[in-house]
Amino acid sequence: MEGLRPEVKVGLFVFVGLLILAYLTLTFGNIKLGKPKGYTISVYFDSVSGLEKKALVKIAGVDVGWVEDIRLTGTKAEVILWIKQGVKIPKDATAVIRTMGLMGEKYIEIVGGTGAEGYVVAGGTLGEGVPPADADYLIAQLSDIARDLKAVTESLKNSIGTPEGERNIKETLANLRELTSNLAKITADNQYRINAIVENTQKLTEALNELIQEHKKDMGTTLANLKDFSDRLPTIAENLEKISSTLADTNTRKNLQTTIAELREASSNIKVITSDIAQGKGTIGKLVKEDKVYEDLKETLGTFKEGTDRIRRTKLTLEFKGDYMFRDLDDEYSYSSEPSNSYGYFNVRIQPREDRFYILGVTSDPRGDYDEERKYYYVDGKRHQVRKVKYDRDIKFTAQYGIGLFPDLDFRIGLKDSTAGVGFDYKFFQDDTLVASLDVWDFSGEYSDHGEPRARVTLQYKFWKPFFIEAGWDDMFNSKFSSFFVGAGMRVTDEDLKYLLFGGDLPVKK
Repeated sequence: MEGLRPEVKVGLFVFVGLLILAYLTLTFGNIKLGKPKGYTISVYFDSVSGLEKKALVKIAGVDVGWVEDIRLTGTKAEVILWIKQGVKIPKDATAVIRTMGLMGEKYIEIVGGTGAEGYVVAGGTLGEGVPPADADYLIAQLSDIARDLKAVTESLKNSIGTPEGERNIKETLANLRELTSNLAKITADNQYRINAIVENTQKLTEALNELIQEHKKDMGTTLANLKDFSDRLPTIAENLEKISSTLADTNTRKNLQTTIAELREASSNIKVITSDIAQGKGTIGKLVKEDKVYEDLKETLGTFKEGTDRIRRTKLTLEFKGDYMFRDLDDEYSYSSEPSNSYGYFNVRIQPREDRFYILGVTSDPRGDYDEERKYYYVDGKRHQVRKVKYDRDIKFTAQYGIGLFPDLDFRIGLKDSTAGVGFDYKFFQDDTLVASLDVWDFSGEYSDHGEPRARVTLQYKFWKPFFIEAGWDDMFNSKFSSFFVGAGMRVTDEDLKYLLFGGDLPVKK
């Protein structure tokens, strides 16, 4: 230990401290390495479109497991669910495929169930699940609507689009015009009689009032109801007088004639429109008469459904982090501008499939462009050399393609800090609580002593979603820049972004 530099001692101390912290977390947090204990059950669906392995299983919004496997059994899809130990699934419960997140990630929700019929045992079957509604169902409904519309237009054509139908409409309008004329005439001729009826009714009510007073105890409820009716008669007569006056008015008759003319014109337009539809003219006519238009529409909706399914399956993750290096540069150099020990990173992980992903990122690297100046001088006939190096911070880019080799091991290849590189990630837990990574890049060894590539080992621990800490050994093959480092950061998924932006679940149509 006495031969190690101070920064190396500090790095070792921090690294050992992180290992102790991880051990205490695993011990006191009752966290088990490897796959936790649980059991599997089966659920059968008519369709599991969009559902993938490792999709979450929830009860009342709480994670209780994940999808272990999906396979075809007969004509149905058999989904194997892994359930945490201690969670009981009632036999009368129902499994429903639902959607969450900005990208529409599918998961299984177990709803209902009282446990009155018992609980599903390990290796048992829950029963028939409820699949999600898809575009094929909507297309089938649209086809039924199109057939109904075609039947309506054909019926209109048979009833209205014939000479006999046109004559019937003309006769109906003529009868309506004659009826309104007679009603106006009758009302005008009997105005005096209506007034007399009103006056006699008033006298009758007065007589009835006297009769009620004399026979109040005997008539009771019957006379009370009759009085109420008599009180309403003056209002009825007044309204009737207003109606008759309106019908007798010349302007009213003109308006009625105008309305009839407009109705005749509208019926003519309807006839033309239905005729065009029946002949397959226009967009609606082609939709009704031509099967090719329907097939093209069905194909377009299918393509749109496939594209939206791919977008919903894509997972988006944003990562922000910073690292600090514990290093002391070689004494043989004279630095006019020493590189900083702090690094900043921003990465975007795009995962369209369970075993495929892309990483795009930028790095703020203090070891960017540099200028080196060498000077020579002689002392006592011996030649000496002085090297001066100046560093400038630079922005470097990362673009990598990743493959899931195994459920717990990922492989990455592409650009790492603007140079070719590869990497591996090993996950100790399903939820990425503890991840070990190895990255190798800059194979030309631009900053090394003898052309060695740059290599980094990282141990990352997510102590509280979405925050994490990390430590490791950077540039392990390069004696000039080799250093221990520590860092911290935040990783946000599309579901976390939903909570940050909207404060809760987005409304999802189910």
